[in-house]
Amino acid sequence: MVLPDDRPHQEQEVMSQALINQGRALSWQQFKILLSHKQTHTNPNEQSVNKAPIKSISKSSHANRNEDYLTAAKAFMDSTTEYPTTKAWFEQWLLPKLKLNPDY
Repeated sequence: MVLPDDRPHQEQEVMSQALINQGRALSWQQFKILLSHKQTHTNPNEQSVNKAPIKSISKSSHANRNEDYLTAAKAFMDSTTEYPTTKAWFEQWLLPKLKLNPDY
């Protein structure tokens, strides 16, 4: 998913649109549509996900989920200081987490 910053020469917007056009990225709107589609439709080849309403989720389940988010956020923030350059972080931490292998 690409979220270009508003920049004077629109280089991020141009790059983002090129990635979207090539099918290598999604816009924010495409991502939201895909996410809502996945939440409302299940693939018969995938395991069924519990579709219980949020109101029925226990407080402990909610607390565990929040703890998972905090752990993931901390790992993300810590990772940004572990690498000498942004490129090293991107290639050695972020891409493997996303299970992406770029075509260099």
